[in-house]
Amino acid sequence: MNDNAVEVADAEVVDTGVIVEPGHTLVSAAMQIIITPEAKTMYRMHESLVGIQSTLMTHTEHLEDISGRVMQDIESIDSLDILYDIQKILNKRIQIQAVEVSFMKVTEMAQNLSVSKSFLEKNMGEIFIEGTHYTRAVDARLVRWNVEKMHQWMKGEDRDETDKQLLSKLLD
Repeated sequence: MNDNAVEVADAEVVDTGVIVEPGHTLVSAAMQIIITPEAKTMYRMHESLVGIQSTLMTHTEHLEDISGRVMQDIESIDSLDILYDIQKILNKRIQIQAVEVSFMKVTEMAQNLSVSKSFLEKNMGEIFIEGTHYTRAVDARLVRWNVEKMHQWMKGEDRDETDKQLLSKLLD
């Protein structure tokens, strides 16, 4: 047998399209591609693996995109938590300030209750009772409004007390 001779079992010559019968010897000085059934199977497996690799790369890109969006959502949630904490702190400070302010000038009270200054002044001694809703300093020009009592009046929580005080003034 020639040094270049190759024993071929079940194979075909791909580059020339010549099929070699089983048990024959192919002698050639030129390089030819010989594919055996096992090689065909391996080639098909290789093609499948390349397809799987391509699919995995596509899925990996999608996962990276999804991962990026999830991270943005987590950062947004963290930002919202921080904003919520800041809001709670500000609300506490506002409540503390509201508790500390117990009396206001007439312009501040009008603004606080969203009513006109003249409404408050016209109803002093009528709807609003001196000593309850407002107080006068020794200097009669200096009037301060009781924030808590005015808020109760706005909510209608002081009706009984106001009615009793008005009746007692009428009966005096």
